[in-house]
Amino acid sequence: MLANKIFDLIDTIYAIIDNNNIVRTNNIEKYKEIKNLKSENNLVHNIKNNTWYEYETFDYKENNKNYKVEIYKDITKYKQNDITEIDFTTKLLNKQTTFKQLEEYLKSINEKPESFTLAMADIDFFKKINDTYGHLAGDEILKQISECLIKNIKGDDIVGRFGGEEFIILLKNTNLDNSKALLEKIRKDIDDLIVKYNNFIIDNLNISIGAVFNQDNNTDLNNLIEKADKALYNVKENGRNQTKFFDEI
Repeated sequence: MLANKIFDLIDTIYAIIDNNNIVRTNNIEKYKEIKNLKSENNLVHNIKNNTWYEYETFDYKENNKNYKVEIYKDITKYKQNDITEIDFTTKLLNKQTTFKQLEEYLKSINEKPESFTLAMADIDFFKKINDTYGHLAGDEILKQISECLIKNIKGDDIVGRFGGEEFIILLKNTNLDNSKALLEKIRKDIDDLIVKYNNFIIDNLNISIGAVFNQDNNTDLNNLIEKADKALYNVKENGRNQTKFFDEI
C-alpha cells in the first residue's frame, strides 16, 4: 500500500487526513509541531532547532475512500550545505532560483544582445498518473524526466522546476530551427521513456511544450513566460504531446 511505503521513508513526517482529522501519521507530536509553523514557498523553518522541511500535499484513495496526505521532508542537511537553490525532488533549480537566473541572463543581454528561446513544458495527465500509480511513482517520473531535460541542454542553458509537473527551459544563443529541433528531441525522448517503479512499468509518458523564440531583445520576463504559456495552453487544447511556438498559434 502507498501509505506503508511513505511511512518507510527516512527523514519524512506525514499524515493522512480525513476532513481535518488525522487518520494515520508516523509521528503525531512532530507532525503537530511542524503543522503549527508558518509555511512559505512550500518551506517550513523550525527556528527552535534550526530544522527545515519541504511541504507537499496530494490526494490519496484507499478502500474507495478519498483522503489528503501531507508530507514534510526534512531538508535541513541541504540547507546547511547551501543547496537551497535546488528543488528537493527533481534536483533541478527551484522556481525562485530559476527566476533569479533568468532575470540575470535577460539583464546581461541588454548589453550584448543575442537570440534565445524560452519554453514551458508540462507532463500530460500527471494527476491521472499519480492517481493510478501513486505519488511516489510520480516523484520517480519527475526525477527521470528532469534527468532527460538536463541531458539535452547545453551546460550554460537554464532548466528549472516551475511548479508541480511544469518545467521552464531557457536555450541561450540559439536560432529558431535549432530550438525547434532540440525541444522536439526532448519531447520524443520523454515519449520513449520507460519508468520502472516497484511492480509498475510506466511507458505512457508524454509532455507538452510551449515556447517563444526571441530575437527582438525582449527582456520582459513576465511577457516571455506569458507567451510561452499561451503556446503551451494551445498545445493542450489541441491534443497535447506536441511542441508549439507562440508565433505558430
